[in-house]
Amino acid sequence: MRIFYGGLARSPRLDHPECVAVQPGDGSVWCGGEAGQLYRIAPDGSSCEQVASTGGFVLGIAFSPGGELVVRLTPSRALWYGGLTFPNGLASDGRALYVAESFLPGISRIEILPDGSAGARELVVELPGVVPDGLAFGPGGLLHIACYEPSQVLRLRDGRAEVVAHDPTAHLLCHPTNIAFSGSTAYVANLGRWHITEL
Repeated sequence: MRIFYGGLARSPRLDHPECVAVQPGDGSVWCGGEAGQLYRIAPDGSSCEQVASTGGFVLGIAFSPGGELVVRLTPSRALWYGGLTFPNGLASDGRALYVAESFLPGISRIEILPDGSAGARELVVELPGVVPDGLAFGPGGLLHIACYEPSQVLRLRDGRAEVVAHDPTAHLLCHPTNIAFSGSTAYVANLGRWHITEL
């Protein structure tokens, strides 16, 4: 575990990144800031540039399979699925949507039906004493969970959560909120500090 980019001595200093995504193809790492900044970090962490601003906190970003950063706003009031307890991070394996329910706390799985509508919900794992936030599938197709509290990353294996990384000092991992993979390397956004962590 190490700081990939950020801290107090570099410019631009990341502004409490909430989200992180890796661009397919070139491997650059993108994240958002508290004041709406959208940052692009070189694949080796050597440089960073602010490429845009939304004017408001950037809470989540993702790339399309074609490598395009997509922001989609739909003025619809339709609810895809309701009744969750503070739904937060999302990840999909193509068959279902996995949801981090921060105040449950735990991870739920909602089936995606052939017409795109929501099917049945099942509880995948309860996480007492943890505030799960961001989700991503990593090596071996295993689901990884960035936990806002305590500052750690978990991995689900055979229905059980195991600790991948934990920082009791909240220095390298400080309220991690999202996670993204490039191969077997994970990049973690730290809402409590000014950097992206590499695992």
